[in-house]
Amino acid sequence: MNGSCRTTALSLFSAAFALGGCAGDVGGDATGAPADDEVSMRSSAIDSTSCAAASVPNDAVSSGAINFTSPRTYSNPGCSSAVVAQINNISANFTQPGTVRSAGIDVRWVDNDLTTPGACRDTTMTAYLFRKTGSTWTFVAGEEVIGGARWIQGPILSYCAPPSLFFNGSHLLTGQQTYRVAATAQRLSTGATRALRIETVFAVNNPT
Repeated sequence: MNGSCRTTALSLFSAAFALGGCAGDVGGDATGAPADDEVSMRSSAIDSTSCAAASVPNDAVSSGAINFTSPRTYSNPGCSSAVVAQINNISANFTQPGTVRSAGIDVRWVDNDLTTPGACRDTTMTAYLFRKTGSTWTFVAGEEVIGGARWIQGPILSYCAPPSLFFNGSHLLTGQQTYRVAATAQRLSTGATRALRIETVFAVNNPT
């Protein structure tokens, strides 16, 4: 298989989708990136059941909106090799549709180590979204992207567009409800965690 991005939807009702680096193909071609069978595959999937009930550190809890960046190394005691963040009473601003991009929750690789085509391909991300219903957490949607970064080969500057996942707020979120996101960014070859950011983003519309 020559495609560099494989996205696995984890919910029949999921409107989450991969952005950025997952838009292109960096298979075994002139970029120097390895083909799929040259990458040691390692699943980054995390346990949705245990992650839903995991404790959330104070610095990963916010109200209305969130902008949380993890360290490079992490593992929540109740959600192995992942971080868990919580948004209390999410603002209705993050449930709006947009003509360019709907509002929602962006989960993005932010580590600075994707400096070669091989490193760019050696990536995987998983994220789950939960909504609080009474005293329990209900699974809403989940996504996984394997090898979803994109190496941009330019005549002067070359760089890696990192992988990301997006939970579409106009389909998945309801204003004033409380949500949790469990997420991990990992090296495919080793399973080592990498820094990620969980951020609520506004809708983007074409100028009128």
